Amino acid sequence: MATRCNVVIQLGKTSLYLYRHWDGYPSCTGLDLVKKLVYAGEDDYSGSKFIASMMESKREETSYSPASPDYVATNGAHGDVDWVYVIKFSNSGTVRVGWASYPLLENVENQTLLAYAKNNLKSFSEFKEFVDVEVADFETRLASQMD
Repeated sequence: MATRCNVVIQLGKTSLYLYRHWDGYPSCTGLDLVKKLVYAGEDDYSGSKFIASMMESKREETSYSPASPDYVATNGAHGDVDWVYVIKFSNSGTVRVGWASYPLLENVENQTLLAYAKNNLKSFSEFKEFVDVEVADFETRLASQMD
C-alpha cells in the first residue's frame, strides 16, 4: 500500500505542487527533502536548485514496478494523501518547512493537512530534528523485526 504525500514549494506568491505516490513518511520523503535542501545550499534563494533536484529524482525499476519519477507536478493539492510538506523559500535566504499528517492533528479541528502545514512553518533545523527522530524510530522498528 502506498503512503502518498504532497510537497508544496512556495516561492513568494507562487506555489508549486508536487505529488509523491510512494513512501511519503518522514523517514523517507522527509529525509529526501532534507538531503535535497542541504544539496541546494544556503545560497539557493530562488529554490531553483532544490526544485531541479526534486524533478530529477527517480524511483528505480523493480520486479513489480517500472522506473518512474519520485515527484510529479500537479495543478494543486492532491487528494487522499497521508502527509503534506510545505517548503517556503524567502528572499532573505531562509527556508521554512511545515509538515502534517492526520495522526499529528488528532487534537486540531477543522484544518486540512495543507492549511496546518502552511500555518505551522518551522526552521530547517527543526524539520531536520523531526526527520532524524523519525528515521531513528524507523530503523529501530526495522531492527526489531529482524530479530
